[in-house]
Amino acid sequence: MSTRRPPFQARVEQILDLTSSVRDLRLNLLDSKDFSFRCGQFVMLHIPGDPKPVLRAYSVASSDQDPGALRLIFKFVPGGKASEFIWKLHQGEILNLTGPFGRVFFVEPPPDQVVFVSTSTGLAPHLSYLLSKKTALQKSKVVLYFGVRSESDIFCEKDLLAIQKDWPQFQYHVVLSRPDLHWTGRKGYVQDFLHETHYQKHRTDFYLCGNGQMIKETQELLERNGIGPDQIHSEAFY
Repeated sequence: MSTRRPPFQARVEQILDLTSSVRDLRLNLLDSKDFSFRCGQFVMLHIPGDPKPVLRAYSVASSDQDPGALRLIFKFVPGGKASEFIWKLHQGEILNLTGPFGRVFFVEPPPDQVVFVSTSTGLAPHLSYLLSKKTALQKSKVVLYFGVRSESDIFCEKDLLAIQKDWPQFQYHVVLSRPDLHWTGRKGYVQDFLHETHYQKHRTDFYLCGNGQMIKETQELLERNGIGPDQIHSEAFY
């Protein structure tokens, strides 16, 4: 993957800590006339370094209808250069980014059902799909499974509730792998619940994003149940 195209600059407009380890940056491009992206793509953040910047990839979580206002969601990694940099940022600072990159695009026209399967910050590109493709998805049933460890790790629920309130055919389900005793929702792993969508009875496209083990197990499950590779669109975070 080439990152030799010149970087663009974005100002940090807002910093939101969604959990103790997930940070949301709202960015405004300083010159957006030559920048556009498609939902599902990512940008490379330039982390200052010596002798050259360190590059890290982050999926865009905002709508591709407004490319000048980017939203990026970060998971804190102890000892990580990018995490240390991002958690020291202040409102008003200027970031260098390159992109967009990535070819996990939304396939149109969508089938009768579309299922998004996310773990942790793998939710980011799926938010972008939902915000960008609402019109295209009007005739489809849309389901999102969002997996995190515990209740304290849940984030972006206000975004998902707002989409659900405005969009009757959209449903989302949180799945906890290490829930507390009082949790009454879904427990386990996101792939454990895909049977609820009855995907073998309805033409369904799947979009997977998150940790590599989830991607692997979900792909294997779907393929065993007759879902072809043209119906599975995935991007793994390691």
